Amino acid sequence: MRKRTKSVKVRLYETEMKTLEKNAKKAGLPKETYIRMYINGYVPKANPDEVFWSMMRQLYGIGNNLNQIARIANATGNIDAEKYNQNFEKFCKAITKIEEAVLLPEEI
Repeated sequence: MRKRTKSVKVRLYETEMKTLEKNAKKAGLPKETYIRMYINGYVPKANPDEVFWSMMRQLYGIGNNLNQIARIANATGNIDAEKYNQNFEKFCKAITKIEEAVLLPEEI
């Protein structure tokens, strides 16, 4: 585990400190982590609201159902497995894009 050995004292105006605290809180990060991410070229995003997580749970449930259907279909041969797998891959990519758009910090 690497240890950080350097520290910096920064003086901020009250408004700047409030902005830092507000942005770090929105991202669910300590102020120090928020600043380090920004220094490393990333802007942390605010944590998504419950509506996002509700949609993601629904999408994960659908994906799980698709996967179960595919297993049964492959076992019985009653479905075009190649076409199904292509659609399932598109579904997984859509979830990944949603997660990236909402969760991952943006590069500066």
